[in-house]
Amino acid sequence: MKTSSLFSTRLLVHLAHIGLDGAPRLLGRDDHNPGILSFIPGWVPANFQRFEDKQVWDAEQLLRRFH
Repeated sequence: MKTSSLFSTRLLVHLAHIGLDGAPRLLGRDDHNPGILSFIPGWVPANFQRFEDKQVWDAEQLLRRFH
């Protein structure tokens, strides 16, 4: 396993352990995929489109919970 993959795995496991609901959960690995992640519903604007105020506020709240 590459160092970056190991770091990502450990980070996702830690975030799940502390209950951060804004991070995907690592569901496992298989021979064709370095990591199988849970789906987090949402919408991200295409390049050069503006974020709505609610999206910016939600991102700020997620960042606060992360810290």
